Amino acid sequence: MPIATSCVYHPYTVEPETENLGVKDTDPERVELGHEFIRYHRVIHTLRAQLADVLPAGLDPAAAQLLAWLAKQGPCRQAELAENTFLDPSTVSRRVSQLVQLGLVERRADQVDGRAVQLVPTALGQTFFSTIRQRREEIMQQVLGNWSRAEVSALSGLLRKFNDDFETYRSQSNLPISAHAPPND
Repeated sequence: MPIATSCVYHPYTVEPETENLGVKDTDPERVELGHEFIRYHRVIHTLRAQLADVLPAGLDPAAAQLLAWLAKQGPCRQAELAENTFLDPSTVSRRVSQLVQLGLVERRADQVDGRAVQLVPTALGQTFFSTIRQRREEIMQQVLGNWSRAEVSALSGLLRKFNDDFETYRSQSNLPISAHAPPND
């Protein structure tokens, strides 16, 4: 087996070992996809670090993701936010408290059920969401600048299909909610 000469995984340079994993008839395309997801995770980590530059001082990037979800999807109850973002309710509670304390989100009485509370981005929260989105768009333009519209559309469609299928899998298999699972972005 050839030795990799860089830290970047290339499926044709280093073949993944699957024989000893107890997996029979492993589909090489799915193995490669798994490795690409690992690379993608590192890309997302880097993207989040770059987006952190435009966040308000002291705002946890994970809390900013909840702000983004609320700004895009609209007001919702805290329990719904936890469910929709695959996060543990206690994690959402801590992050929402930070958003409220910084004046980016406010708690309002639910219009349907006055006993319940909805989380709503404030005008300041909407402004920060717009700033974050603008910075993300600048980065995506640089990264995808040489891609055709058809390539971007194809990738978006495939990611949407994967995300939808994974959400279906998650709901049917009763996977536990993890405190480390990423929110919809």
